[in-house]
Amino acid sequence: MSNKSVPKIAAIYDRVAVNKLVGGNSKSESHLAEIHEKLKADGVQVPEKRIYKDIGSSGATLVRPDLNRMVADGQLGKFNVLYVYDRATLSRKLIHQEILLGELRKVGVKVIFIHGVGDISPEERVMGSITGLLQEYARIKEEERKRLEQTNFIQRIKIGLLERRRRKNGKRDDS
Repeated sequence: MSNKSVPKIAAIYDRVAVNKLVGGNSKSESHLAEIHEKLKADGVQVPEKRIYKDIGSSGATLVRPDLNRMVADGQLGKFNVLYVYDRATLSRKLIHQEILLGELRKVGVKVIFIHGVGDISPEERVMGSITGLLQEYARIKEEERKRLEQTNFIQRIKIGLLERRRRKNGKRDDS
């Protein structure tokens, strides 16, 4: 048996739904800068063709051009280490995270998250799943908050229209 370690052939995946400015850089640029710092610390280089970016893509779907290309390239053995900002970058849904990580594990791709727990040991996988579950909960709460804001906005419009109609008809609400 050989004790030679397999050389790292690395790739990067990044996804942001809204590419806001963060400290003068876009959110994606900020993510990539942190990933490149980790790559430098690990002594790894990534060719431009192995940087997969889905900018403006929702994390709630698996239909993303570079995500699909990244998974296909991983399955073809074009890289064996994937650097990702965090689990939510892969997907905002826990089940999607687990599917993607399972597909990559199956072909021997090691996933390194810049933020959050790793994906190597069983303990890290459980903690990662808990993190993914909390991220999905946060996404659901955000959707609910937006829905309530929209409902409240619509209610305020209805009340305003009703008030205008009452004033127009000379009726007052003295209750």
